[in-house]
Amino acid sequence: MFQINEVLQFEQTLYRILMVFDYYVLWIKVHDDKAFPELVEIAELEQGFQDEVLKRVADPYSCLLYTSPSPRD
Repeated sequence: MFQINEVLQFEQTLYRILMVFDYYVLWIKVHDDKAFPELVEIAELEQGFQDEVLKRVADPYSCLLYTSPSPRD
């Protein structure tokens, strides 16, 4: 099962899950300013876990989770 905002690592690239559909996941590269979201079959991701080329990783931006913007003067 996949969750929205979950971060996955495929090879050396981090991907964030944006949406989960019945048979597909919409994900985007985390550290690519020009990245476009891509549809990936859930079966492909599950196979990646079995082949150990895909893994779940900590969110590199988790330190911002509880950060509030500073008030403007």
